[in-house]
Amino acid sequence: MNRTQPETSQDVFLLSLSGAFDPKPLLGTRAYEGGAQLSPDGRWLAYASNESGQFEIYVRPFPALDRLWQVSEGGGTQLRWSATGREVFYRGGPTLMAVSFDGRTSEPVMGKPQTLFRDEYDLGLGVTIPNYDVTPDGRFLMLRRDPSGGHLRIVLNWTEELKRLMAKPSAP
Repeated sequence: MNRTQPETSQDVFLLSLSGAFDPKPLLGTRAYEGGAQLSPDGRWLAYASNESGQFEIYVRPFPALDRLWQVSEGGGTQLRWSATGREVFYRGGPTLMAVSFDGRTSEPVMGKPQTLFRDEYDLGLGVTIPNYDVTPDGRFLMLRRDPSGGHLRIVLNWTEELKRLMAKPSAP
């Protein structure tokens, strides 16, 4: 969970889903931290922060959080872990990037960021919260931006319209 605080900007908090305790700060610096995600094995916390002056993706051991490694190069937001925890995905502007990740020891071993694909995908509302997902088999679900502006049509009470149309007698 993210929470904005006047003295430390946006911070990452630990939230009890059962209500066992009030939200506790995990990462709280003068920088903006957000979009935190635990690795599938629960040993690593990855998140985005602008502590360097631009948003980058970082990883820390969890729950200690006592060390820090930068994952991205040249900017990064909206991270996701692969289902295996062997890759970290993130957005570098319109480019989707992947970094190999081996967190089996106390210090992670990471590869160089690799470009997966580049296109005009919608960034969504959040700087750090991803609006894409990665399926367990490694495929991506993303929203493509329509260069012509596109239109979104929302139909409310569509079930009532369907009932009305179905009630009309059909022509012989």
